[in-house]
Amino acid sequence: MKTNARIQFSGKIESIHTGAVNDEIVINVSPGRDIVAVITGSSTKKLRLAEGSDMMALVEASSVIVAARA
Repeated sequence: MKTNARIQFSGKIESIHTGAVNDEIVINVSPGRDIVAVITGSSTKKLRLAEGSDMMALVEASSVIVAARA
């Protein structure tokens, strides 16, 4: 896969939380470090995402939303 995205993280899917419309995908990129992406449920199915699968998270700076977990 070729991409011009400069910010890339490789990791494994730790968990998938399925919602009514969107799914929350938790990707472990290093010990104690996760990236959480929210995508449509249809995208989860189309990409055949599953816990334990290898993943790459590509970040486009104009689309980053940051949240703190309590």
